[in-house]
Amino acid sequence: MTVAVGCERPPPDVPVVPGQLPLDDRPAWAQRRQRILARVPQLERAVGEVVRKEGFPGAAVGLVVDGRLLWGRGFGRQSIEGGANIEPHSVFRIGSITKVITAMAILRLRDEGRLDLDRPAGVWVPEIDQVEPPTPDTPPITIRHLITHTAGLPAATGFEFGSRSDGGVSESEVLDVLPGLRLRAVPGTENHYANLGYAVLSVIVAKVSGMRYRDYVSTYILGPMGMGDARWDRSDIPEVQRTVGHIGPRGSFKPGPDWVMGASEGMGGLYASLDDMVRFVGFQMSAWPPGYRPDLQPLRNASLRESHRLGGYQPAFKQGTGIGWGVSAANGGTVVFHAGETDKYSATATMHLERRIGFVTLASCACSRSLSRVEAAMMSAIEPAL
Repeated sequence: MTVAVGCERPPPDVPVVPGQLPLDDRPAWAQRRQRILARVPQLERAVGEVVRKEGFPGAAVGLVVDGRLLWGRGFGRQSIEGGANIEPHSVFRIGSITKVITAMAILRLRDEGRLDLDRPAGVWVPEIDQVEPPTPDTPPITIRHLITHTAGLPAATGFEFGSRSDGGVSESEVLDVLPGLRLRAVPGTENHYANLGYAVLSVIVAKVSGMRYRDYVSTYILGPMGMGDARWDRSDIPEVQRTVGHIGPRGSFKPGPDWVMGASEGMGGLYASLDDMVRFVGFQMSAWPPGYRPDLQPLRNASLRESHRLGGYQPAFKQGTGIGWGVSAANGGTVVFHAGETDKYSATATMHLERRIGFVTLASCACSRSLSRVEAAMMSAIEPAL
């Protein structure tokens, strides 16, 4: 089902970030939108071909231009066994894109003066000071290290934070992993993606805010962005919106139960719809260029832009980490991105900041590489109009 195609002024059901300024109607930008709209037939064909080839059980795809949904489409049904067609409010798990939401919560607490990114994380979680350092001169792990994946934490800890189905791990179980854990690098000297770092950040959000992680994020991050379909527990999603995650290789998908993450859910536990994710991407993009609009909730423009810049240790090439985001260079501009994948769902969110375009993809299978092909098909279709 097509969500929205070709509206200079979006109809009421198209997601708009609360408080967002009107579309830029300067002739150059308005003409560009019209050129992109003229490419919609090619876009439909290109994305449809990839979706058919990959055989997603269910998927939702959106093109965001100038902070608004310009085109979107749902494919398939809630489950491979049937159910309603995928709609803009159908809810999928977004996996590790939740990390960006966690990073936003940390930045908000920083902006409120309640924590400092460069203070040792042990101020809030003393257990992290008991990791095994790789060298005698290893400095303390800071929140900045955790949030930029430069803490040196190992990818595998012998503890599965995301595979529980019994109510999820407790806060103490997350922290009990740390003592004696050997770092793989001196903090601040290498990039190593680590789910554990964001599980610890979830605990820090709770300790600093005095609220459960999910309650703080829902109230102060998701709510102000208008992400009204977002949920932390699958059972809380209305049945008409609830997609079923699928396990197995392409062509052999079957429904499966979802992971329950508990206190580690800040690393990958959120469920959201296409409507939610367009609001999320639109809010992120609205901070560019500087001076475009006044600060809105939940995060000031300068902090959003800070999260989109390379931060911490960066190797000598054009890709690294921002605060929560991956950051790279392409076509002379900045690309900010994150993918998410559990064993039953996958998602991507990508923004080409200077070009003011973004892509959102959601699927009810573990197929993030296939979703990157959907993004590539969208870019190829609209490239002549940019």
